Amino acid sequence: MAKITVVGGINIDIEGRPNNKLIEQDSNIGRVTMSHGGVGRNITENLARFGADCAMLSLVGNDQMGLGARAELESLGVDVSRVFIRPDLRTSVYLSVLDDSGDMAVGINDMGIVDEITPKLLTETVAPLWPMQKCRLIFRFLNRNFRQLTRKHCGNGFR
Repeated sequence: MAKITVVGGINIDIEGRPNNKLIEQDSNIGRVTMSHGGVGRNITENLARFGADCAMLSLVGNDQMGLGARAELESLGVDVSRVFIRPDLRTSVYLSVLDDSGDMAVGINDMGIVDEITPKLLTETVAPLWPMQKCRLIFRFLNRNFRQLTRKHCGNGFR
């Protein structure tokens, strides 16, 4: 059993940056990159790279992007047994378009799957694993994308 369990989102981050001045309402020649992201996933990856014994609780869709993000964490030694695959939902995506100086011009998030990380899911999957004092700090740090009810549930120690 992992010593650290991170609960949070797994996103696919897509970023576009034009080669020249951004022209709104037009197609811009530039560069598009895609990477695995999400605050919880990023923290989990870094913990694993530092050699921590860690696990992650999250949800991904049954799509190439989500399965790839899950597999990448697993290849780093992360326990992904609680990264649940939801075939009825899409993996979370964050799209940002930058201007020519690298500042964000617009961002769009499609993170509905994060709403499915509910008090019920946490109670059934995390609460039995650890005494609440060990989980609370991580929850308080990562829960900004969770619905208010889920944040409150975490802060109350699953009561």
